[in-house]
Amino acid sequence: MRCDVLILGVALLSFSCGRKTPSVDAPTFSQNTFFSRETRLGSRSIRYRVYVPRGRKEGEKLPAMLYLHGSDERGDDNEGQLSGPAPSILANPNNFRFIIVFPQCPAGRIWDEEMIDRAMAELDETVKDLNGDETRLYLAGFSLGGYGTWMAERCTQTSLQLLCRCRAEFCRGRVNAKISHRKF
Repeated sequence: MRCDVLILGVALLSFSCGRKTPSVDAPTFSQNTFFSRETRLGSRSIRYRVYVPRGRKEGEKLPAMLYLHGSDERGDDNEGQLSGPAPSILANPNNFRFIIVFPQCPAGRIWDEEMIDRAMAELDETVKDLNGDETRLYLAGFSLGGYGTWMAERCTQTSLQLLCRCRAEFCRGRVNAKISHRKF
């Protein structure tokens, strides 16, 4: 049942994650809901955002998901990676009863091996610091992030339980989604 709920959450998240054109007036999202974290990888400091559901019981180990965004959300503002999924999370918080880590791929880059290593370091640090459930780690990606899920599968010795690749096609106002998964 938990896996079904998480897959439903990933599907809902993926339906809302593409944005056609970047906007300089993109909304900013509260640090209280999507808090900013920073990790070090070598000599570099890397910022990313994390969502933790409200109402979490003390000591409760929640599953954690690493979400890789699409190409329109690349940058270094630590906001763009939220522009697709955050409105859905805010509108339906009960569908997102898991920790979500939102790394941001820099402009001009793709989710290659180096970027995947960075994102996995962010996930690992978050799970450790926030007492996430190491036995329930998930990966989801939209568009360019879907490519990143393939790279993660290829390039890492991952402990992820489920790998989801999500692609949404927007046709005549309807959303058709293709979701594939692989258990490790």
